[in-house]
Amino acid sequence: MRGPTGALLIGDAETVAEKILYDNEVLGGISRITFQMGVSTLPHDKMLRAIEILGTRVAPIVRKELAAAIPARKVASRR
Repeated sequence: MRGPTGALLIGDAETVAEKILYDNEVLGGISRITFQMGVSTLPHDKMLRAIEILGTRVAPIVRKELAAAIPARKVASRR
């Protein structure tokens, strides 16, 4: 479940972003993703830091990669 194609999003920002992009590809595109984090197992300050990393490091990587893929898809669909 923690591996590259598993269901859990665990790892550094780049690993999590890669996994989100993988899921987007195999599912044919996703419009949103929901995160569920176990609040009882993680100290509050670490939970806040994880949320911050999702917004400041993971989301920009995903947005950049998806934006770069849009022109490629448009060119492919014109053929």
